[in-house]
Amino acid sequence: MNAKLIISPLAFATTLVVTAFAAGAHGSLQAAEPTSKILLTQQFATRPVTKVEIGDFHFAPGQLAPKHTHLAPVFGYVSKGKIYYQVEGQEPVLLNAGDVFYEPVGPNIVHFDNASQTEEAVFTDINFERDGEPFIVFPVPLTEKIDRRSFPSQQPQVAAANTMNVYEQTLPAGGALPLLAAGTTGYGYVAQGSVSVRVRGEAPIVYTAGQTFYQPTSSVGTQVSSASTSNDTKVIRFVLSKH
Repeated sequence: MNAKLIISPLAFATTLVVTAFAAGAHGSLQAAEPTSKILLTQQFATRPVTKVEIGDFHFAPGQLAPKHTHLAPVFGYVSKGKIYYQVEGQEPVLLNAGDVFYEPVGPNIVHFDNASQTEEAVFTDINFERDGEPFIVFPVPLTEKIDRRSFPSQQPQVAAANTMNVYEQTLPAGGALPLLAAGTTGYGYVAQGSVSVRVRGEAPIVYTAGQTFYQPTSSVGTQVSSASTSNDTKVIRFVLSKH
């Protein structure tokens, strides 16, 4: 007697549903992976770094920055508006919201001006200083107030550095930043959404759009992740190292 295999329509339909769900879940997991793109790679003279100082600047419409210099390399991000930027001896550039920039040690910064006569410009500077170096040097005393809002200073995880890599990293809900490689120091600017910085044994700290944070040393129980349960978070990550 030949046995006949009978497949119930309900069972077949259930199988299709389960298969579709599994495929959808797999697709969701793939879509949930953080994305990353490099915005800037910049080398500079090897130097010890003992302090990282961060300033958040708000320029009124049409405001001009006075001529100045830096004794430490500066990297930053324009979060709002447009900046007309020129290093002495170089061509000027127009920085738009979402752009990163580098201010070298030594030459005069002859322009770092709000390029709009009607809109505010906001940017964040991160200075990588040696002992005793000031945040900025003005050859002539200031005659106009500059709206600088300071973030907490930090000590870096590297004794010396000569390379900066800046990344734009988009984290899905619950997604985490990549761990820091050995011998690197990481700082982040929250461009969109919010992040949770968790260090083993401590309560997590949440940083929202417009704030900067220090990425802790990679270790068990330490993580920087999106604090959102539904929306993407965008982080501009500055990674300092020596090569």
